[in-house]
Amino acid sequence: MLENVDLYALYEDAASIEIAGKTMYLYGLFLALGCALALIALRILTKKRGLPSGFTALYGVIALPLSFILARLVYCFADNSFRSVLSVKNILQVTGGGLAMSGALIGCIAAAAICAKIMKTPFEGVVNAALPAVFLFILFERIGEGFTSLGISRTLNSTVLNQTFLTRDDGFGGDWYLQTWLLEAIAAGILFILTASFKKDAALKGGILFAASQVLFESLRYDQHLMYSFVGVQHILSMLLLAVLVIYAAYRSGRPKKMLWLFLLMMLGLAGALVFIEFKIDRSTIDRFLLYGIYVLLLALPAYLGIYFLNKSGGMHHGKGTGRAAE
Repeated sequence: MLENVDLYALYEDAASIEIAGKTMYLYGLFLALGCALALIALRILTKKRGLPSGFTALYGVIALPLSFILARLVYCFADNSFRSVLSVKNILQVTGGGLAMSGALIGCIAAAAICAKIMKTPFEGVVNAALPAVFLFILFERIGEGFTSLGISRTLNSTVLNQTFLTRDDGFGGDWYLQTWLLEAIAAGILFILTASFKKDAALKGGILFAASQVLFESLRYDQHLMYSFVGVQHILSMLLLAVLVIYAAYRSGRPKKMLWLFLLMMLGLAGALVFIEFKIDRSTIDRFLLYGIYVLLLALPAYLGIYFLNKSGGMHHGKGTGRAAE
């Protein structure tokens, strides 16, 4: 292990305010606000979907610490810059920043599974209620990123979006950057509304849409957050999640095994095509609007197929008050 260092220097450009003599990062305040509103939304959704009373409190008690711990651990072990100062002391120095959304999401899903086991309620019903609330939390977490140096794109090579609410400059009026965090916040808000209103398979459909959009957003991001060498860890995890959910949707719709292998090959081919476009985005003079247009079309195909398969499979319906299946 290397000697411990002052990690605050890594996050010195994060906006903060003074409250009662204490320095509070705005990012942390938005995290807290997102957690509170997500639990309120979850309470409403549990009533709507007939889950047992007390579920929201139990989920909050399990999900909040578990998601935080996993978000921290995934960041510490997956971020290349942090690995150079990796130690138990630095892992515990959480006020310096450093969390991974992928770890938080794993914690949320794991908490749903634990709650389902404790309350003897099918996992599908629990996760269908929990995921919309998670998207609401992500909405506020992304807004919080706007007060840090995270969630920005490469330097734009086009002036089309300059001086719009979607971009910000480097402070000197020179280079302009896309505010990727804002696009991700908008997407999270849309996913919250959609998944809260879905009658069936809210978690699976929401998961497919989230994974597909996150592959795009991780490509747009250029903040070096959670990079391992030149590979974006959360970029890879998002693509893997999309592949798993689409193949599962095909399996559940009754597609033959040979077709499942075909879908696996399709996802591998898609990954290869996206890597090729990534190289072109990074190392060519081709207009990035054109390249990202192709990028979006490629991602739209598996997302459409996954939701199509789920609709054809009939879904599982959540019996009100019984929790026997999921909406």
